[in-house]
Amino acid sequence: MQPMFGGAVTFRSFQEMEVLVGMYSDAGGEIIMAKPKMHELDANRIEDTVGRFLEVCGKFNMPVFFHPQEARSEKGYREWLVANDKKDMELIVESYARLMQALKGKKGTYPLFITHGGRLHVNGRQINGKDMETLEEAISGTKQYLEKLYIAKMNIFGNEEFIILLENMPAPGRNKGEEPVPYSVEQIAEVIAFLNGNVEACLDVGHLQMTEEEVMRYILAGVPIRCTHLHGNDTTDDQHFLPYGELMKRVEGLGKFLLDDKMVHILEIRRSVLRNTHPLELKRVITSLKNGRLPSLQKAII
Repeated sequence: MQPMFGGAVTFRSFQEMEVLVGMYSDAGGEIIMAKPKMHELDANRIEDTVGRFLEVCGKFNMPVFFHPQEARSEKGYREWLVANDKKDMELIVESYARLMQALKGKKGTYPLFITHGGRLHVNGRQINGKDMETLEEAISGTKQYLEKLYIAKMNIFGNEEFIILLENMPAPGRNKGEEPVPYSVEQIAEVIAFLNGNVEACLDVGHLQMTEEEVMRYILAGVPIRCTHLHGNDTTDDQHFLPYGELMKRVEGLGKFLLDDKMVHILEIRRSVLRNTHPLELKRVITSLKNGRLPSLQKAII
């Protein structure tokens, strides 16, 4: 068994999806992470969207797993703004359960499902580092949300392998001079422990740039990581550039994950960045990652 490397693709059009999946395939990618925007899909369109991703990825013999985006409640909250409002939370879980149901039994799927959990908002209001009572409320809300999502997963898949992953979040408001409190490695470990290890983690290395945390802290904390999102930024915003070593900080220990045979590594770069990347450069980046190293910007092919 070997680690798998691939890329993220959003749904714009059937034709563009095929172009982007083909770029990753030609560059040596082996798996695709699909990112459908759930608020754009009614119940009838979820099945169609899953089918389109599977059809395109099947042409390139690449399995696909899903990282749904922006499920909305009737209040307009996105999934990473999950509040402690039970009705709001249930509407979001129902949306993801419909997606899981559409994936069940489909050939070509890979058994991972990534969610952001909740950013540090309660009732739509961002909290700061001094509001520890509200911080505890937000963590509690994330535990409830993931517990409901796990129950929905079990109702659909039973004991079949299908793993929910909690992704670490960037620091909201950092570039606006606010004092954000991102989910720390300790808080992620606390949430996973609450779920008795039935949820694992997706380590977004680009988000670490903004939270000033380090890969090594996740290793030392023993957080069960199954997937990474690899992308770079200048720490002011979540820009999703290619993960050049010159743009990446706090990545000591990342090589351990790049070479871990149970891992899935996803280049999560902006669509515009991908479309403007030379095919040979994309291949060089993926080859470097497969060798356990971040690529060098200084050698980039323009």
